[in-house]
Amino acid sequence: MSSRIVVPKIKDFPKDGRKWRLDWLGAISSNLQESSEPTIDVLMSPVKVGVVNPLSAHSIHGEERTVFKVGVGLLPFLRIGSLWKDGRPLAGFAGGARRFDEVVISAETVTQMPASQMDLALGDGYSVIPAWVYEFGGLGLKSRCLAIEQDNDPFAIILPAIEAIRFYYAGSTNLTSLSLFGAYENYLTDIINPEESGYLSEQDRCVLRLRRWITDDDGWTIGRVLHSPLARMGVRKIYESIIPYSVEGQPAYPTCDLPFEGTTRWLARGIPFESVAGEKRFFIFELTRCSSPFPFEQLHVTRDNDGRKALKETDIPEEGKKPCWAIPRVVGLQTEEAELQKSHDPRRAVDPVFLNMIGERFDALVDQEIIKTEKIEAPYMSGQLVSLSTIDVKQLSTGSEIGGNQLVGPMKVQEPTRRKGAKPSFEIMLEATELLDQMEGFSASMRSASYDHFLMPRLKPENRRQWPYLDFGSRTIRCVWAIDIQCRGVHYCFIDYELRRKGEKAAGLVRLLVGEIISFTDFNRILNGISVSEGNWRNSYFLQHDIITTRRKHTWTNGSECAEAVAEMIR
Repeated sequence: MSSRIVVPKIKDFPKDGRKWRLDWLGAISSNLQESSEPTIDVLMSPVKVGVVNPLSAHSIHGEERTVFKVGVGLLPFLRIGSLWKDGRPLAGFAGGARRFDEVVISAETVTQMPASQMDLALGDGYSVIPAWVYEFGGLGLKSRCLAIEQDNDPFAIILPAIEAIRFYYAGSTNLTSLSLFGAYENYLTDIINPEESGYLSEQDRCVLRLRRWITDDDGWTIGRVLHSPLARMGVRKIYESIIPYSVEGQPAYPTCDLPFEGTTRWLARGIPFESVAGEKRFFIFELTRCSSPFPFEQLHVTRDNDGRKALKETDIPEEGKKPCWAIPRVVGLQTEEAELQKSHDPRRAVDPVFLNMIGERFDALVDQEIIKTEKIEAPYMSGQLVSLSTIDVKQLSTGSEIGGNQLVGPMKVQEPTRRKGAKPSFEIMLEATELLDQMEGFSASMRSASYDHFLMPRLKPENRRQWPYLDFGSRTIRCVWAIDIQCRGVHYCFIDYELRRKGEKAAGLVRLLVGEIISFTDFNRILNGISVSEGNWRNSYFLQHDIITTRRKHTWTNGSECAEAVAEMIR
């Protein structure tokens, strides 16, 4: 696989130099451009110039709202409320973060409904999601939503079904294909070897013999579907909601059931609002974290084609091994101009480029390692006839690799990976934000970003070592978290970022000299300053004439201590 990870442009998205908001994800349709991959409708609106919080209908040019079609293999990468410019995602995000400590999931508390459903429980004739709260146009009216009851309000939390699918079942390009098109039901042997897969009750361990094209991290979702009746029914509902329409060639609006029951904790992004009767409700754009358990404690993965080297102590001598002739493959080197397109399928002989998603979705998987049995012996010689040829890939596709004459490289969006270095501190920052907002004289909110965080900006070419990389080998960039705070009429921004070494222990409080709101432009300028100074807040390069910074070492271990430290800095 190629190790060069550059977020590619999506060819079908607008490239007019303006910022666009992703409003909604709609129907899945057959690809009319002769590709093996179906498309998903993406509703987008241009954001007005100068808008700081692109959430309301007044922040966009609604008359220019447009539907774009992209390959459905990009679903793990597409989030409602995300911001885009010239075909690439930006750091900003419409909507705010919210933590739900006790969400009860059961057949009695979850209701399936179309987005156009009227609030019959109140009998007031208004939509569950009124247009003045969030308008997603005619595209969303047939889409399905899950309404979750809280405090006797059946519509207290509204979750788009496509977001539930993305989060629980379609965390990668491969998983999207499996969940949408009935692979668990009809093509299970293409996913695993059933004879060598199963469950070990004494160890509470799921064992999967994965086929070569499935990645190890996909095994968590696959194991959940195979070993949980609720997850199995949930993914079956996705396929059943699509198949009648695909047979007739009509657009399909998929839905699902959640893969668990019981009480869970959610972290989400979206918009709070009140119904006409005054109920407090929340419309989720994106789920970012869930505490629901998996039906097993451990995951053990083996493979049909295990290319790893065997242990020296147990391996057979080289002279006793059989010759092995590897299938020649071409390494695709993704260029900066590479675009994701839906018109042509990727060429089979080209190794895929992987786009790694960052973060952890499930509390149950924190610090979990996939068990892989040590290889006792390798019966074949390695390195026989390995092709080293490369091509520059300027077109990419998440479709099936079926060959052809087009020089199109495969692109796979991968499951979120567990990151090296310090553990992400989004939960601490979110807790600190809530506590600061409750302090007398303070108001605070998380500065929104796609997913949970911003990324530290690179200042050199992608293949050069530089401070913004948390890990250069995997091209993993440091996450950045920020809290916007107002106190006594002055606006501040508290910024923290991922650490690589023990000596890196500085966070910072920033304000403009004039005390005004820190715009996205100013915020990006500040992040550039942190990158240039390599995290040294006292570096003279970073101390610009209109920015005041205060450095603070990490002394906190939880959100409460963090909030007190920030309040002390401001006071």
